[in-house]
Amino acid sequence: MKVQVQLDSDYIIPEAFIKTSEITERVVRVENMILSENCKEDFFISAWDRDFLIKLEPSKIYRFFSSDKKVYVQTENEVFLVKMRLYEIEELLQKPVFARFARISNTDIINFNFVKNFDMSLAGTICVNLKNKTRTFVSRRYVSKIKNWLGV
Repeated sequence: MKVQVQLDSDYIIPEAFIKTSEITERVVRVENMILSENCKEDFFISAWDRDFLIKLEPSKIYRFFSSDKKVYVQTENEVFLVKMRLYEIEELLQKPVFARFARISNTDIINFNFVKNFDMSLAGTICVNLKNKTRTFVSRRYVSKIKNWLGV
């Protein structure tokens, strides 16, 4: 792999470009390494634990979900209220620090880092089992998107 660094006073924020003829495992590793450096910036999600506002790091979030017209964020052992709409969270998740998040239904956005497995034994449905023993389902509308994302 060839690396080239160019100094340019017009660039305040560094940019990385990867030129390749195909996406290989090595290219993906380099991309993830660059993105993980961006994760060290102070990105967080504000959530409510009763009367307390807390900061959650993206690396600790298992999923966002809506229930009873409210939106929640789930960590390994806890669930907190988020005072944002799911579509607003989805827009926020476009930042590189959130690259491992994906919408799987109208009510769920999951972090692929915490997926234990995908159960595809049900016809036309994908059950997502998270590492904290939470189960959720990919809606029919998102099945093809998730299959493409997984390379299935």
